[in-house]
This record gives sequence, structure tokens and C-alpha cells, in this order.
Amino acid sequence: MIVTCPSCDTSFALDESLLGTRGRKVKCGECAHRWHQMPEAATAPVAAVPEAAAPEPIAEPESAAAEPTEAVQAAPEPEAVEVPPPMQEEETAADTPPPVRGPKLFESDDEDVLDDGDRRFAVLGWSIFLVVFVLLVLGFYFGQSQIVAFEPRFQKLYDLVGLKAHSDQDGHEEVAGVPGEGLSIPADKLLKSRKRVAGEPMIVVEGVVVNETDQEQPVPTLRATITDVDANILARWYFEAETAKVGLNGDVSFETSIGDSWGRQSIGISIIFVSAETAENEPSILPTATKQ
Repeated sequence: MIVTCPSCDTSFALDESLLGTRGRKVKCGECAHRWHQMPEAATAPVAAVPEAAAPEPIAEPESAAAEPTEAVQAAPEPEAVEVPPPMQEEETAADTPPPVRGPKLFESDDEDVLDDGDRRFAVLGWSIFLVVFVLLVLGFYFGQSQIVAFEPRFQKLYDLVGLKAHSDQDGHEEVAGVPGEGLSIPADKLLKSRKRVAGEPMIVVEGVVVNETDQEQPVPTLRATITDVDANILARWYFEAETAKVGLNGDVSFETSIGDSWGRQSIGISIIFVSAETAENEPSILPTATKQ
């Protein structure tokens, strides 16, 4: 059946079986107006039934005592009855206009519902999200050794979720601590300068490793990294502190340098502790000049 919105006069093609016998609320997909729509069978006008014509009065027979000159009263004429116009013949299937295609009409009492296309799109989006999430979790778990080897500070994140770094030797699992755990490199004691050494431009980095514990600690290998303003790695190399151990609450100095191939270019320099495995497997990146 064709339904027309009483607010914006937009027409819709609607399956009459959805309305039932008592009708239901519908919503206009164009202006969002709601109204109660009855099926055509319930809203079709009922033809008026003509009232039965009043019977004509029957003249009483003249009384024998009536005078011959007395006239007989005329019976009153019945009131006119409005005859309903003849019912129009139903249009043939060939003359019936095609259903009007307009905005979507939702049949809902309270809220709109998703159509099949929107529902499939939502399911596909959630499926992709779950697959990506699972892949990230698996990569984080199984790639622990590679991630920590590239950046040892990520081990602290693994520690937060209860995943300790380990290596398998002779079939026994050994828990390895974070490189430089209990040690620090104070930023206020880290000096970076550009100098000329034997006539060659050099970048010199000096600093101190501080033991923050109350027991002697080994000093792991240190890694220096030079980056540009876009965080691209320009150089990377490894070096050792002056001593391999530092006493309780003590400190040990270090110094390293590299040929300055960047002139006045703005660069950044960072120093961190790394494991022996990282220093062995991760290659250095050196400029033309040889590091000192």
C-alpha cells in the first residue's frame, strides 16, 4: 500500500501486512514525523446505506356518516433520501501506478533499527578490529626478545604485565634483569660538546653512571645514538664505562666521541644501557670519521 506522511506529504511503499489489523506506529524517514497508520481495509470509507422509504399512508375508507362534500386529506410526501454515488470500479493492474520509491520508512515504536547493510558493515568493522588486536597481542608476547633487544627500556613495560626477560641455556630458563637496573645516568651531568681533536671536528659526550642501590652493581655496555630533528638515526655506536663495576651508592665516569659529519645541523644525542646480546647483534652506524 502507499502511505503518505501527514507532515511533509512524502509517499512511501509499505507492506500492509506489517500493520496488522489494528495498525501500528510508523516513522517518516524524510522528516522523522511519527503517526499511527491503519491498514487500508480499516480506513476504507463505508458506503452509506439509504434509509428505507417511509410507506405511503393508506387512505382510510370513507365513513358512512361522512358528508359527500368533505375532501379526503392528501398523504404527506416522504422525505428525499440521498443516494450514494455508484462505487467506482477498481483500477486494473495495468492502470495501477508503481509503488512510490522514497526515503526509508522504519516501522518502530521507540527507536530506529539498522538495516541489513549497516548491520553487515558494523560486524565487519568489529571483526577487523578484533583480528588486529589479537595480532598485536601475539606480536607483543612472542616478539619480546626482539623488542627488548632493540630498545631495552621496553622491558619495564613487560615487567608491568608480569613477563620477565629470559634465555634458555642447557635446557634451563634463566631470568635476566633489565640492563642497568639500579643504575642511572643523571641528565644534569651529561655533557655534549663539539670540539676539534687533532684538527678533526668531533662530537664528545661525557657523563657519570650512578649506583642508586646499596650494593655493588656491574656496569653494562652503553649505547650512544645521534638523531636528526625528525628522529631519524644518523649514528649509533657502543662503548664501555671506565670500570666494569660501581660500588654501593657510588658512581663511575664515561667518555665517548665520534667524528662530526653534520656541521651546523641540529642533532640530538642519547645514552642508554644495553645488554651484551644487543651490542653483539645490533650493528653500529658510523659516519665517515672514526669514533674515538
